[in-house]
Amino acid sequence: MKYYVSLFMLFLLVACGTGNNEKHSGASNDDPSANYMVGFVEEIDENRVLITENRLKESFSDLEPEEMNQKAGNAVYFSLDEIDDNLRKSLTKKERISVKHGAVAESYPGQSSAQDISRKLDEDFDVIDEHGGIQNTIFFESFMQKVEKEEETQLRVVRYTTEGDPIFYNIQYNGEGAYQIYVDARQDNYGTAENVRQVSCDHMEYYLTEDQSLQFQWTECQNEGGSLPIFQASTPSDIFIPDQDYQGWKIVIDGEVLEESKDKETINDLITKIREANYQSVITMSLMAPDGQLILEGDKADIEFDYYQDGNLIRYNTYIDVSS
Repeated sequence: MKYYVSLFMLFLLVACGTGNNEKHSGASNDDPSANYMVGFVEEIDENRVLITENRLKESFSDLEPEEMNQKAGNAVYFSLDEIDDNLRKSLTKKERISVKHGAVAESYPGQSSAQDISRKLDEDFDVIDEHGGIQNTIFFESFMQKVEKEEETQLRVVRYTTEGDPIFYNIQYNGEGAYQIYVDARQDNYGTAENVRQVSCDHMEYYLTEDQSLQFQWTECQNEGGSLPIFQASTPSDIFIPDQDYQGWKIVIDGEVLEESKDKETINDLITKIREANYQSVITMSLMAPDGQLILEGDKADIEFDYYQDGNLIRYNTYIDVSS
């Protein structure tokens, strides 16, 4: 790892000790004089974690020394010797957290010891389930596409309790069919969790419920009694067509493009039809094999549906009847 002496050291020490303080909303904040740093997990190893004030698009190690402070803001390596093992293993790159810490050594990045860690909501990048209304579904889509390609990937989902308290789910997929899910319910004021718990699952299932919600859950789980629901979208169209900018669509049958368009009005008409369609669980139906694929081309991810030549679609085990 690189260490750099910085002319900004006085600023760093002040910012980490006071100016960057934020009330600790995970474990109890019973020491108002303690130091807290709120930032993003940039690097993780067994014994320490690097937290940066700003969320970086690139890796911290790829930055030139002269641009590190400008792009990353405050940056501190925290040792994890005092952190619970499950909490340590649950840390996910780029997630937003709050660190209670001791004194910061005079270097850039700074060096300190983490005394406690809690998670902070990231409204821009967390998949947020607030009583069935799902936000930032495009990140779930990106996660699912990597799972289908058997690539290692991770995701953070935040579900809110009836009382409005967040429960964090850090989901790590190993690229070989297994999921490690870390459930952090320490901020549930009506719960009893004192530590992050780990659940290992072998499969993920999704289906349309009788009340027209789209249920996602992990099954064949250890330490959880068989299944672990992650979220239930009360508006399935939010999952079928994640919020992003769409530039076109095409119908592909037997590897050939049958029809396509990049006309904005045509794209919007198609999206409206899918959003307003009738939905039915494929589990309750007898269906022929799809004829091909309908692909919506987005700026962040392409969205693929199984396609029938009558115009109807299938996605996430749901039959989307756009013709009725």
